[in-house]
Amino acid sequence: MEEILSFISTTDGSFRYVFLAGLSFLISMGIIPTTTDLILVCTGVLSQMGYISPIIAIPLVMLSITIGESLLFLIGRKLGEEVFGFKFVKSVINEKKQEYLKDLLANNEKKALFILRFTPFFKATVLFAASCLGLSSKTFRKKYIPLTLAYAFIYMVLPYYLASFFEFTPKGFLFCIAIVFFSLLLIQFFVFNRTSAYKTVGITAHE
Repeated sequence: MEEILSFISTTDGSFRYVFLAGLSFLISMGIIPTTTDLILVCTGVLSQMGYISPIIAIPLVMLSITIGESLLFLIGRKLGEEVFGFKFVKSVINEKKQEYLKDLLANNEKKALFILRFTPFFKATVLFAASCLGLSSKTFRKKYIPLTLAYAFIYMVLPYYLASFFEFTPKGFLFCIAIVFFSLLLIQFFVFNRTSAYKTVGITAHE
């Protein structure tokens, strides 16, 4: 994260937005193996620090994530069952979980959408798999995307205001990122445990 701060602070103003948009797109596509939550929190903190404008950065990052996830969904729909030939998909979702996710998409759409959106670190993989297991284009457009945008907005705006309480130094930046990111992650873990969503997808140490 300190490298991101250093890079952002030494680059031209317009290129900062290109960098954030590109990074958001690659993460949402699963090309960079990390969670989009991290780039959302960074965007909020960097906006508060004055390196980027929140009026430009927040909509831009939201748009980049939407494009990335939409493209991932379309590729999954196009490939169909071939999706499960990819090693990174098989390592997260085995045959038993494929059947469960397929059944969930058909009979409990609300819970399925919750799992698709709030699975940290493996969200792109789960969405990629779900795109060929029954997640319809209509549900993706009208329910999944709005949920994603609302979630992304909160994850950028909340850090934006919280960052005002920290000193604008590299250490202050890292501390703020760590506090906000892990606090929100703990909330997700709590919700997952309450809903058994983690066990559903099967990406815990229990399996």
